[in-house]
Amino acid sequence: MTVAVSIDLDLSQTEAFGQIMARLKESLETKGIEFVPGADGWVKEGDTVVGKFVRWQAPTIVEMEWRTAASWGS
Repeated sequence: MTVAVSIDLDLSQTEAFGQIMARLKESLETKGIEFVPGADGWVKEGDTVVGKFVRWQAPTIVEMEWRTAASWGS
């Protein structure tokens, strides 16, 4: 499955990207999920990595791979 999002903002591409990543990090942390953006970034729930970045071309493209519950132990 692929999800693509496009929004128009009155910010530079770099500023918008930084703010979106910061808000996503803040939002996930309120749910106890650790989000580390960047080329080697990941998403953790507790001790389990549930997502990782597979493509990071800031500020234009971010691609993440998410693990389903069935694959968390692998």
